[in-house]
Amino acid sequence: MEDHKLFATLCAVFCLLLVTEVYGQINMEAFRNCIHEHSIEQETLKEIIRSGPKGRNQKCFTACAFTSFGVIKNEQISIEGCRKMVRLMHQTEEVTQKLYSIVNTCEDEVISTDTCEMAGELVDCLFKNGVRLGE
Repeated sequence: MEDHKLFATLCAVFCLLLVTEVYGQINMEAFRNCIHEHSIEQETLKEIIRSGPKGRNQKCFTACAFTSFGVIKNEQISIEGCRKMVRLMHQTEEVTQKLYSIVNTCEDEVISTDTCEMAGELVDCLFKNGVRLGE
């Protein structure tokens, strides 16, 4: 499980802010728009990274962020979008394959059709399977 901690997050867009090597490959303007649209303060963002989104507004912010990065497309989790985020993190092949497995598990476990709830369920699933944001 320690390998999973090396990966700031799987698809969890917030930690992309912490990994400077991918800045040029993600849509930061869209992410900033999500922050403004949902009035997310820096401390709130840190709390979301530590504990996951709480409440409707934070979950909708998470959905907005995931959508801006292609993790959610057409109101569904995009496995290809998740895999793209994994590839952007340049992990070892072993870690990459473990994370792909977690993506597949979470795709099966996330059942909500509401994008805000879907985003919250996805983060919960990632946490449950050993991925921790910001570590």
